[in-house]
Amino acid sequence: MTEKEAWQNTSRGSVYVKKYGARGEETTVRVLGGQVVTLSPEERRLTTMAIPPKNKHLNVFENGVLVPLQLVDSAEDYEEIASNPNLLGDSDIRKALREKTPTLKKTLAEISNVNLVRRFQELAAEEEDKMTMPKIRAIEARLEELTASEVKKVESELPDNFDQL
Repeated sequence: MTEKEAWQNTSRGSVYVKKYGARGEETTVRVLGGQVVTLSPEERRLTTMAIPPKNKHLNVFENGVLVPLQLVDSAEDYEEIASNPNLLGDSDIRKALREKTPTLKKTLAEISNVNLVRRFQELAAEEEDKMTMPKIRAIEARLEELTASEVKKVESELPDNFDQL
């Protein structure tokens, strides 16, 4: 039997992944926000290969939309996934929030996914009695930085005559 990975959708929306059906046929499965999906490393790669290279930022297995709950440690890309700072689950985030502020800032600086930093903000609000103002400010500052960066990226991709369309 093939070992399976477990991934949780951290977004509020749905995502779609490719899996193999009972007869080996390729199928597409909808994963609702908060839902967990199990799939083999091969099925994960099948989904990833369907994404055009220019849209690599939309890869839900790398951008933090899906976060691993359980990985197959014999998978060839196990280390790459396990060390990706954009793939932190809630337990990892809670652990980071308990760290001293400089360590938290370092963790946040490694993250390039705005949705993950928003999740830091949500979990910090749940633990508000344990949060210090410097930690809250660090999360807000990183969120603002990433949001501004995303706006600039979108603006740079607009056609020159966008305002005249």
